[in-house]
Amino acid sequence: MEAGKDDLLFVFHKSNGDMKLSVYDNGVLLRSVNASNFAETISDTETTQARLETILPHFEGKYVVSSFSIFDKKNSRFKSRRIFKYDFETKTATLLKEIQDPSESLYWILKDNDFLYGKLKQKKKVLFVFKSIATMAHTSTIFDSTTFLPEVFGERPGWT
Repeated sequence: MEAGKDDLLFVFHKSNGDMKLSVYDNGVLLRSVNASNFAETISDTETTQARLETILPHFEGKYVVSSFSIFDKKNSRFKSRRIFKYDFETKTATLLKEIQDPSESLYWILKDNDFLYGKLKQKKKVLFVFKSIATMAHTSTIFDSTTFLPEVFGERPGWT
């Protein structure tokens, strides 16, 4: 669960066995998004299976950034991780990044059209990559994983 701007509430939960993000405004359901919203851009094939890992909301509720893992159906081996942006207004999903390293994961999105993904580099060190949704430019940094992230990246509604 995460609080957003202007009394928005984002709830990441399971519904009928599927992961889903629901957006509420003052207790009223505005919209929901799940794997079916991405069906035109990612789905199972004859040889691969796509699994939704997470859905992270933009703090104003304009879009979400989602992560899917792709596995080989024959041996269940990880093939890639794909990160998508789903725009609520246009109802379109756009591929932002494909990651081949299974240790790299989507962490969260920031309020200025950036998202973070990263991996454990060494004991207590994390490599974070900042990726801009608007420009697709990226930068990397390594820091001690014990650092409280809002202190590093700035406050965001819902962080306590």
